[in-house]
Amino acid sequence: MFDTHNTTTYKKEGRTTQHTRVFLSSLTIEQAGVERVARLARGQWSVENPNHWRRDALWGEDRCRLRRPKAACALALLRTALLRPVLRSGWGTVPEVFERVAGRPSHGINLLTRKSFP
Repeated sequence: MFDTHNTTTYKKEGRTTQHTRVFLSSLTIEQAGVERVARLARGQWSVENPNHWRRDALWGEDRCRLRRPKAACALALLRTALLRPVLRSGWGTVPEVFERVAGRPSHGINLLTRKSFP
């Protein structure tokens, strides 16, 4: 287990917060080394950032104001599950895929029932 200490400054509000993030690994600090552990911790965000950005850009996830935690979680899982088929549909850009499915909902069903994507 490794932990990192971060400081975040909110310039508009003029405040600073500090927090600790904990990472679990089967590696010991001796096996991994400090630099490798730091690289692995930073690498986690290279996966998170594009995924979150896509979900927000495609579905406006950050604007969603669901008040029920279970419903919000279910909707987030659904958006994540739909991301790969939309991106790999081969039907053009994401807005083009959305237009195609909006115009013919049966295309959306076809997209979801495919076994593989180009």
